[in-house]
Amino acid sequence: MKRLLATTACALAIGCSSERAASSPPDSGPSTTTATTSPPVVSSSASVSAVVSASAAATTASLPARAPGDLIGETIDFPYDGSDVKDSKRAYEGRVFVTDKAAVQGKPVPLVVFFHGLNRDLIPHRWMGGGNEGDVRRIVGELVAAGTVEPLVLAGPGSIEPAAVSGGASFPTFDFDNFIALTERALDGRVKIDKERIVVTGHSGAGCSAEGGIVTATKARIVPLAVVSIDTCMGGALAEALGRASPRTNVLVTWQTASWSRSFDHFKKVFDARVKESPPLSGILRELDQLPNLPKSHDATVKQTFDKWLPKLLPPG
Repeated sequence: MKRLLATTACALAIGCSSERAASSPPDSGPSTTTATTSPPVVSSSASVSAVVSASAAATTASLPARAPGDLIGETIDFPYDGSDVKDSKRAYEGRVFVTDKAAVQGKPVPLVVFFHGLNRDLIPHRWMGGGNEGDVRRIVGELVAAGTVEPLVLAGPGSIEPAAVSGGASFPTFDFDNFIALTERALDGRVKIDKERIVVTGHSGAGCSAEGGIVTATKARIVPLAVVSIDTCMGGALAEALGRASPRTNVLVTWQTASWSRSFDHFKKVFDARVKESPPLSGILRELDQLPNLPKSHDATVKQTFDKWLPKLLPPG
């Protein structure tokens, strides 16, 4: 495995120098899961030590019982039809996953946004209950339940519009700020989002557009805590956008080499140049991270990236 700071010289990065990949990222097939609701938080007070232990006990007691294998949280869906911009091709179904621990925090919690890649089979809620490649709700739910990351909310758009997910990139046109607003509306006061801690992730085709997918987060009014590119096309346009991200935004790029042939030199060259022009603040990451190759390596990069980097971006406590 290579883990490289973008400001150091190491060989990586890409071949797709246009907005679309030289070879399109792969797709996969179906599966579904559901979840249930969470009760309110319980609190208590006494001496300092008693407060800490009583609070922890109350929080644990307020969490719903889950059978083995159940998702550890509640799923909420909301529609977006594109009527506000008079473009039905931009329609999607939003899905929000409130982890059980986030539901009882009583304070604003981080938000992780996940953009799925291409979906030529037009499977609803790919990577969030649909498809056979994995379920990010399960990945995030287990991290939160284990205390590896801060209690958080997960949200993502799921599209079955061919124009949005069947070309060379997913979500080529997307309003990131509006998605956050719709997510907050769907939560309807159950949980409040900490807008200073929004982590944006995108897999495969979600990083294959010059303007859409995860790139939209780099140009939004809301400044994300992090933008994470997971085994995407890694073209020159993405390198430009990520290299010029806000100095307050962590940028992480992960990839594998087993199942997708790309030349990384161009990506690294462009990325490093843009980072040099627009350096991040002290302590803010510009990281290029080649992951170990696992079975089903393209899809495996999602869990690898979440397991490795979310605890660093959203540590517990």
